[in-house]
Amino acid sequence: GDRPRVREIPDRTPMTSNWPAAEGDRPRVLMEVGCGTGSTLLPLMNRFRRAHFRAFDFSAEAVRLVDTQEGYDAARCELSVCDAAYDPIPVPPASVDIA
Repeated sequence: GDRPRVREIPDRTPMTSNWPAAEGDRPRVLMEVGCGTGSTLLPLMNRFRRAHFRAFDFSAEAVRLVDTQEGYDAARCELSVCDAAYDPIPVPPASVDIA
């Protein structure tokens, strides 16, 4: 059947370079709502190397593609399928430092 083609992932590194340093002495937890194929998530994972991430998107195909991207580290990221407009967000309350 007709499947949407995955376009080249835009480089969001310049956008994330303006974020304040979130590293401190303890790892931070960052959440991305609507991670898509990882165009923002991956530069954030690269910038905040000690942080843990919770990311989700409504597209199972996009979430599957994040897992295949260079720089994605499953040990540091809980990745799931969720439609934030309709589903409960799969993150415990008060468990995220930056969203």
